Amino acid sequence: MEALTNYHSDDEGSESAVDESARLHLKSDVSIDAMKSALAIDSAPKIESKREIVKVIPVDVSSKEVTYNPKYEELEAPKVGPDNPFLTKLQSATKNTLSGYVETAHVNDFLFESQRRTFSSYGYAIDPSFENQHGNYVGDVEKAMETDGLTVFEKGRTKPEKRKREARGEAGDLENFKGPWAPFEDELKIAVPSEEEQEIGRA
Repeated sequence: MEALTNYHSDDEGSESAVDESARLHLKSDVSIDAMKSALAIDSAPKIESKREIVKVIPVDVSSKEVTYNPKYEELEAPKVGPDNPFLTKLQSATKNTLSGYVETAHVNDFLFESQRRTFSSYGYAIDPSFENQHGNYVGDVEKAMETDGLTVFEKGRTKPEKRKREARGEAGDLENFKGPWAPFEDELKIAVPSEEEQEIGRA
């Protein structure tokens, strides 16, 4: 046994310094307890985690789920990797659609439809960028202040005045009868240019 412990290969000089613990079982004067303690296998050795080696772990931007609790520095850290030098600032921005970044939001159908119809009918609507704040309008703000921001579904809205037409005349009077085609009272009619305007046009 002792001869085997002193045996080594002359051809391989790097293997001459063999660990003593690896040859401990070949010695005759070693107790079994010492061999157990020296050759014991640790089933759960202490290893360095990735977080201890890398202080800031990059977060994948395309991932929709994070399986650990990252720090603020990790979430707000710049992107890792080369940038495309041919992309503009708008093209390199984070977006989930072709036109930009869209966030999910809850919108009440009735409120949205009332504001849409109010804007298309009366030219103003509540500014959606101000939440729970009245008095902020887009469009015709003066008209909104006059009507106190009433929508098309609320009472108090006066219908717009209809344009009045000239008298239709009698059906028996063929020359002066206008019928339902009577022009409006405030309608601008095309007039023949005056003599001065005609001279200016000729010159």
